[in-house]
Parts: sequence; C-alpha cells; structure tokens
Amino acid sequence: MNNLLEQQDNLQKEANLLIEKLELKSILNNIGIMSVVGSLELGLMTWRDIDIEVFVETLDRNSISEVVKQLLNKTVNRIDFTFIDNKNEYLPAMPLGLYLGIKYKITKDIVWKIDTWFVSGTHSEGFKQIAELKSKLTDEFKLIILNIKNQIADNPKYKKEVMSVDIYDAVLNHKIESMEEFNNYLKKRGKSLD
Repeated sequence: MNNLLEQQDNLQKEANLLIEKLELKSILNNIGIMSVVGSLELGLMTWRDIDIEVFVETLDRNSISEVVKQLLNKTVNRIDFTFIDNKNEYLPAMPLGLYLGIKYKITKDIVWKIDTWFVSGTHSEGFKQIAELKSKLTDEFKLIILNIKNQIADNPKYKKEVMSVDIYDAVLNHKIESMEEFNNYLKKRGKSLD
C-alpha cells in the first residue's frame, strides 16, 4: 500500500506544479476566490484530476470567457474546454453554477482534467464537504480510500454513477474497509460497478 501513498504524493506534487504553471490561482482569483477541493485538497489522488471551486458574486459567462482566453495564451500542445451552464439545475446532482472543464494534454499519456465550478457563496458545497471530510480523515482511512479508488479507477461507471464521495462516505461514515464491503454498500444504495 505504500506505493498508493507514493503515487498520491507524486500526483499531488504534479498537480500543484500544473496549477502554478498555468497560473490558475491568479487567473481565477481575478474573478472570485479560488479554492482547491476534492482529492487534491484531501491528499487522496489516484489519477490526474483537479477539482476547483471559484466563489463569485455574479455567475457571469463573460468571466469564464476571459479565463479560457488567458489559458489559451499559455504555451501548450493541446488544451480542451467544456462549458456547462447549471445555474438552473440542468444537472441536478451537480452544483448550481457555471462549469468549465479543462483537459490539459502534456504528452500522449499525460493528460490532466481540471473541473472548475464557478458558484455563488450560497451554492457552494465542495468547500464545506472538504472541511467535514478532513476532520474525519485518518491515515488508516486514507489508505483504505486510496485502495478502493485505485481498484475502480478504470471502471466505466466510476465518475458517472459511482463517485469519489460514495467512497468517502462508505469508509468514513460506514466503516467500509474492503472492495467487497464497498460493493455491498453500493448495492444497498441501488448502485453498482457491474
């Protein structure tokens, strides 16, 4: 299991270097207050994925356009963008706000996914969830979570039907310790990785 911790540490360092290289903090803090959330903030990384929330006073598409413009001016081989307007619950399971998905391709095999949600203060959930999860996270729980996340990383239902928060809830609130127990936990909730 030490290799999972080493993998996590390496991904976390790589993620922080990418945030610095793209100058994401300064770009995003120009329009709001940027907070890193998700597995990067929790120290639970198993793949190249960064989750960010930006607290803004007004949900404004023009601000998102400015972010895209600044990122396009960075020297990269390939960067892809996805935009979703979820201010009116187009995606009920997602935050109310504007989403900017960024895929940053460093090499053929190294691609970073950066999920950025622009939310008003009243619709922010990620930051609150992170604080609650951090208060419960121990080294033992961290290893169990990394192990389960690593085992399901390539499952097509992961990140679509089964989310990382399902794993966090199972381990931290229901004392799940193995993949078998996690599968049983999912079935009781009407979900499955099969």
